Amino acid sequence: GNKAVGVEVMQSFLRVGPESSLHVGDQFLSVGNDYAARNSSPCIWIISPNETIKVLEHLLEAMGIEIPMSSAEMRHEATEDAIDVYTGEGLGSPRRRAPTSADAGAASEASDK
Repeated sequence: GNKAVGVEVMQSFLRVGPESSLHVGDQFLSVGNDYAARNSSPCIWIISPNETIKVLEHLLEAMGIEIPMSSAEMRHEATEDAIDVYTGEGLGSPRRRAPTSADAGAASEASDK
């Protein structure tokens, strides 16, 4: 399958046609995985997740649906608890790490002075 199949399945599931759907993607070149979706619905080509947020904000506003939080708040909330999959470190606000035996040794040396 490809993204066109996914879009068509979603349209069928939601019982909407191409005129009532929108595909947002970042790979619309002929070798990209979003290319085939152009045959199933209108598409918007974005270059970052932040653009997806703006597209959703504009759609909600046009539909008269109140936006519960701003783009900045959404981005902050999305990264607040995120971790780097390679290091396990937090990507959001600075986090305290668990003390190690090296920390205990350093604290002991400092108190001896």
